[in-house]
Amino acid sequence: MKALYGAAAFVVAGLTAWGLLVYPVAKENADARAKAQALVLAFDEAGLTAPSIRVATRVFGTDGGHVCADPGAALRRAAADVSLSNGAAHVGVRPVVAARRVVEGELLVLRVYCPEQLAGFVEYVDGLRLTAG
Repeated sequence: MKALYGAAAFVVAGLTAWGLLVYPVAKENADARAKAQALVLAFDEAGLTAPSIRVATRVFGTDGGHVCADPGAALRRAAADVSLSNGAAHVGVRPVVAARRVVEGELLVLRVYCPEQLAGFVEYVDGLRLTAG
């Protein structure tokens, strides 16, 4: 029985070590910090709650992370559409007219980290019914 627990602990330790080596972590370098500072400044200027520079550096790295990974793809648009709903479950879900500020944060991230993909996302946002507030 002790051998089984020992083997299980060895496997867990091995998988943990492997995960730490393989898991993609944003590189915290000067470029990542500079972009994070620009993002925090853009959030502040827009009147949005900004993440700390440390958090933005770790989350977005130098390339914008998952936000810049094809923001105009069908699955991402569907997820964004669901987030612009009334929050009900299943049958009661229906779209709402949301405030433009709901998508403003993602627009700022795209502007700082991957401006080449901004036009496609702006086209999607322009197709939404949003209020000015």
